[in-house]
Amino acid sequence: MKPVRIAALGVLGLAFLGATLTLYQVDTTEYAIVTQFGRPVRVLGDPGLYIKAPDPIQSVLKISKQIQVYNLPKTEFLSSDKKNIMVEAYATWQVTDALAFLKNVNSLRGASTQLNDIIKAELGAALGQVELGNLVTVDTSQASLPDTLNAVKERAAARTGAYGFTVTDIQLKELTFPEANLTSVFQRMRSEREAIARQFRSEGAEEAARIRAEADTEK
Repeated sequence: MKPVRIAALGVLGLAFLGATLTLYQVDTTEYAIVTQFGRPVRVLGDPGLYIKAPDPIQSVLKISKQIQVYNLPKTEFLSSDKKNIMVEAYATWQVTDALAFLKNVNSLRGASTQLNDIIKAELGAALGQVELGNLVTVDTSQASLPDTLNAVKERAAARTGAYGFTVTDIQLKELTFPEANLTSVFQRMRSEREAIARQFRSEGAEEAARIRAEADTEK
């Protein structure tokens, strides 16, 4: 092989090695944090091809921008009327500040630890202000669960912001009660259904009377 060709191949090899060590890509689903000897020096959120000093001088950490899901294990709470409630919930969350996230929780596991404590505390505080009957009701005008969950989400989001991520939604997967509370829950739901049925019958009777009165007037 001619010396010129060997030299050209050598240059190409060095160029490829240099590109491998110094070029990195950021896509639309992630943040990139450049660290220099372990200290963050640059945060990138826009997709594209970037350059850095070679390892070990500078390294790149990637943090997902995508929505994450945290599943809260089944936990027991008390309603305002001191009824036991077993709740299994999930929260969706997303990194909003990559540098704060890296410094404060560092990983998905760290975020899950914070979420567990925050969601338990906020759910416990919120459910403790609501009577059991208003959590499980067929009367939508009396149902407080949607408002309760929205309030929990807002308070949790305010607390997680300091860690570089935010809670985007909280929903229940399961809401159950000890046997001692089931009878009272079913009795209340039965009473509500009967009240709604009576209201419908009354409104129907009033409408029928109105129609008959109009018909008699037109005769």
